Amino acid sequence: MVLNPYKRTSDDKGSASTYEKEPASISTYEKDPNSASTYEKESTSVTIDVNLDYQHNSACLNSSSNAATSRSKSSGLAWRNLRYQVPTATKGIRRLGINWRSLLDDLSGEVCPGEMVAIMGSSGAGKSTLLNALSGRLKTGRLEGTITFNGTQRVPRLFKKQAAYVEQDDLMYPQLSVRETIQYAATLKLPSKNYSIEAKRARVEEVIKALRLDRCADTVIGDSYTRGVSGGERKRTSIGVELVTEPEFMFLDEATSGLDSNSALHVCQVVRDLCRDRDIGVLMTIHQPSAKTFNLFDKIILLCRGQVVYSGPRADTLDYFASLGYHCGQHENPADFFMDLVTFDESTPEAMLLSKARIERLTENFRAQMLTATPAGTVSLETVATADFTLPPPPRYGKTAGSALTIYPPLPINNSSLSIRHGPSDVAPWALSWPAEFLVLLERCWKAQVRAKFAIAAFVVRTLIIIILIGFTYFQIDTAQSSIQNRIGILFFIPIDLMLGAVMPRLLSFSLQADILLRERSSGSYRVSSFYLAKFLTELPFVVVLDALYLTAVYFMTHLQYDASKYFTFMGVTLLVVVTSVVLGMAVGAVFRRLQLSQIIAPLIIIFLLLFGGNLVNTDTVTPALSWIRFISPVFYSYHALTRNEFTGLVFSCGDNKQCLATGAQVISYYNLEAFEIDQCVGLICVMMVVYNIIAYTALRINFKPRHLWI
Repeated sequence: MVLNPYKRTSDDKGSASTYEKEPASISTYEKDPNSASTYEKESTSVTIDVNLDYQHNSACLNSSSNAATSRSKSSGLAWRNLRYQVPTATKGIRRLGINWRSLLDDLSGEVCPGEMVAIMGSSGAGKSTLLNALSGRLKTGRLEGTITFNGTQRVPRLFKKQAAYVEQDDLMYPQLSVRETIQYAATLKLPSKNYSIEAKRARVEEVIKALRLDRCADTVIGDSYTRGVSGGERKRTSIGVELVTEPEFMFLDEATSGLDSNSALHVCQVVRDLCRDRDIGVLMTIHQPSAKTFNLFDKIILLCRGQVVYSGPRADTLDYFASLGYHCGQHENPADFFMDLVTFDESTPEAMLLSKARIERLTENFRAQMLTATPAGTVSLETVATADFTLPPPPRYGKTAGSALTIYPPLPINNSSLSIRHGPSDVAPWALSWPAEFLVLLERCWKAQVRAKFAIAAFVVRTLIIIILIGFTYFQIDTAQSSIQNRIGILFFIPIDLMLGAVMPRLLSFSLQADILLRERSSGSYRVSSFYLAKFLTELPFVVVLDALYLTAVYFMTHLQYDASKYFTFMGVTLLVVVTSVVLGMAVGAVFRRLQLSQIIAPLIIIFLLLFGGNLVNTDTVTPALSWIRFISPVFYSYHALTRNEFTGLVFSCGDNKQCLATGAQVISYYNLEAFEIDQCVGLICVMMVVYNIIAYTALRINFKPRHLWI
């Protein structure tokens, strides 16, 4: 038998043992022609214990050596005969029926408390698909099989609290510190009836210490504009946000993505320690870990195109593949070696055929082991080498006739039909009352708003530029006939500028927080209504205050009527347009979630509202098919209100002009601005603001509602 270049330092096949290098007489990266995997040769009689996930007798009993108490055999997460299919697009003439593409093909396995299990495979192998299926985060398709948690079928509203999901992207507010990020998660997720404020703070400090975030606890998360914590610290903070709720199980999607090898190792070490100390089951996808990182895992699930190539103890991986004739080189990373085995080589047609044959053999061999298992959970090398790979699909799990090995029976379920249910309909209980939840979200949104220094600075600079531009363009307007056009121009331009300045930033704001909102809604952190109101109120102060200063400066620089009642009417109407435009921006951002799409749609909507705003075109002459747009335009009503407010009481000098509009009343009549009174315009703008709020809130509930498949 070819010597294995790695040896185990522990006799416990299920423990987190590590591999140590030992001298090997053969160090080859290729398949050994003298190995037992050659069909024609006589197989060696040496037997190895592969101890596969669904074949070891002890199941999840005493799976964690550090667990305070042993759990029952049914503890942990288990899945049987898991299949997932998605509809495929048809080409040419529409076909009858639906074509389905299989992404997961009859997968079974389990993760016990205290175990850290890695799902490995090349891109497109089904790693994230399997993780999302088990965590209840698949959105569309057809999911079949059985998934249980702690021996019973998962209940969505409870599973949200029992299991934590750490996404690949670190979705957090960049303006908040590490401690604040975890603190807000604890405040929103931990029930107040069970945790006092002091207990929540103590829990946060405990998590920070456990994740080794003490040194950066008061450092902001940061983004591309603000320097913050490192990538590894950011990832550990994401873990802390989920860990603070004391989950029984954790899912991690590509937890080491984008990290260097040392940071990736550090993150996995922290997760491994948490897994042991807290007796938490951990299932994570990982693409290509280093050798040190690979040795931290208890079990490995190796996938290729939705099929299992290997699933079992990490400590047995090298022996298992060596029994098939695939030997890891002495100085080669085992993880890289396994990835090479399950990756299709597309460099040449011949290489593609060879790799395809190799992968088919590996997957069929693994299927065969469920039919050829011998007592005590062992598989002989002779059986492995000579197994018939032309096999029917594996049977349902139960006791195999004539075998002393106990294979897991079918998992207990309450719904034998295995019908798909949509989880979000089962709303998780809220940790806080609505008022308390609203105040927490208001505080968090306010902190994020005031600390966005780059955005604030950009808005201040823009405001100063507009003040200078408008103030000096229309500087000190007189009462000559030529001033009529200038007054009308500025009174129409101001609502346009206010709308553009309020709508466009809201699109970016919603886009940046969309994924955070979706993540927090998936875990049942808070109500949509409390978030929306907090978001709306924190968006207003800066824009309203700065626009009030801008409008005041422009009002007196341009010498509009120096009358207190007219000034306050002007300010009231224009600031109402600002608030309405903020809501309009939130509505567009909520309806069209993608930033690229919303940035295209928003200017188009604004163009329609401006075109029919009452100044650019005589709306009475426009075809009825389009003229109605003026009645849903805030610009139309604000333009009417501002012109009536400004021109009422004005007297103009005629000079030598033969056609003279001597009074403001004549101007209002000449430009057909008599349709609405000022109070009517204000009321109609308020109605539109309410309508925009309803649209924004409804779109937020619908478009940011997690839609997950459950079985």
